[in-house]
Amino acid sequence: MFVLSIVGAIIIGYLCKGQLSNLRFVQIKGIAFIFASFIVEWIAKILLNQNMIELGNVSWSLHLFTYILLGIMIIKNWEKGSIKLIGIGTLLNALVIFSNNGIMPVGTWAMERLGIPEGATLQGMYLVMHDQMHFKILADILPIRIMNRGFILSIGDLFLIAGIMIIIIYGMKKETCRNYSSTGFPS
Repeated sequence: MFVLSIVGAIIIGYLCKGQLSNLRFVQIKGIAFIFASFIVEWIAKILLNQNMIELGNVSWSLHLFTYILLGIMIIKNWEKGSIKLIGIGTLLNALVIFSNNGIMPVGTWAMERLGIPEGATLQGMYLVMHDQMHFKILADILPIRIMNRGFILSIGDLFLIAGIMIIIIYGMKKETCRNYSSTGFPS
């Protein structure tokens, strides 16, 4: 879903007469922390899917490490409005994940809406929601279908997507690139 939101933001940026090359002017401190967090999460998912590790202390620690990396980048850029949206989304997702032992619950209603069979095995750091889980409203409960592909998002994901899209769309607009570096939103 995040890849589709990036593609969508680029399309909107072009429709707003922006240029992709203008993104080079967008200044985000510690961007390497974002890439490092995605790599750590990607490795954790591979290890889980290959049964090299199980959900538990190791997966929880790897998940925590990804959120620490993201948190560093967010703190370094907190003065930017769009980064605040990303920070809120990250915090909401972290709250539900770490209150459920490092696992993101997935709502059964959302699975049913997308035609995912009951009892389906979820890959990665996800489990089908049950009564003992905490902060269910912040879990992956929002079913979305785009181009015949289904996604289940959390409220935190919506904040993350909005923040990412704002960075790209306004970053692509030449006249707002200079203003972005100080405020995070166009003037």
